[in-house]
Amino acid sequence: MTIGNVGKVALNANINTEFHLGNAISFYRGVQYYKPATTTIGNFDTANVNFSEFYGTQDKVTVDMYIGSDTQNYTLNPAAVSGYVAAFTKVNLTVNSGVYVGSASTGSYAMTITGFVSGDTVNLINNGVIIGAGGNGGGGNNNAAGDVGNNGGNALRLLCATNITNNGTIAGGGGGGGAADGGSIYGSCFGGGGTYTGSGGGGGAGYSGGSGGSPGGNSGTKTAGGAGGTSEGTGGSGGNQGLNGSASSSGRAGGTAGKYITGISYATWITTGTRIGPSS
Repeated sequence: MTIGNVGKVALNANINTEFHLGNAISFYRGVQYYKPATTTIGNFDTANVNFSEFYGTQDKVTVDMYIGSDTQNYTLNPAAVSGYVAAFTKVNLTVNSGVYVGSASTGSYAMTITGFVSGDTVNLINNGVIIGAGGNGGGGNNNAAGDVGNNGGNALRLLCATNITNNGTIAGGGGGGGAADGGSIYGSCFGGGGTYTGSGGGGGAGYSGGSGGSPGGNSGTKTAGGAGGTSEGTGGSGGNQGLNGSASSSGRAGGTAGKYITGISYATWITTGTRIGPSS
């Protein structure tokens, strides 16, 4: 809360309550402050701090944000932060327990943090699951080689410095299973679909009386990759969260798992928690 512009400024009740540096005026020499009334950032005197310097000042702007229900493709940037002041804002983003932050496709990230600058502080507290989309299983083809499984999507993308307390799980999407080769007298079959909450779909079987028939691969769930279809050949299973898909009985490869994080050089890990998949 901003210290008032008139009246007495008390060291403990006003200054230390706002800036939390202690009960000696010398502790505040050269400390940075923000004045909302003039939207300026400045520093207290480095030699002799005067109590009058504290009129109208406050510490960093602190904004607490929460993700309280399952969502997809979440972006945290300055435009999303109410009252943001460049170089002087602390953001605490919490993913609540039991919440999945996923992605609508393997080509996009489940969560992106971007746009904050030096002087800002970004804290990500993950109590839920941040996970890339699962890759679809490969499809079987009439009298031809089955398709390979599709790759899983990436989970967390960092483009600026972020402190991470990971009390939950951050994982890439599972890869889709490879499809078995097709039989000579049967139509094609689809591989199972991946899920936006991360597990890969199973690969298609060797043949099917029609697309999506029983030999088709099974879709993944929140926690497990889908099983491959079984008929003239067996499709590979989709990968669980952060794991590669399996090859089919014909040797068609499963898709690779997505990355649990890109931009890892921007991350400071307060708590590592469960992290599954590659990183970069």
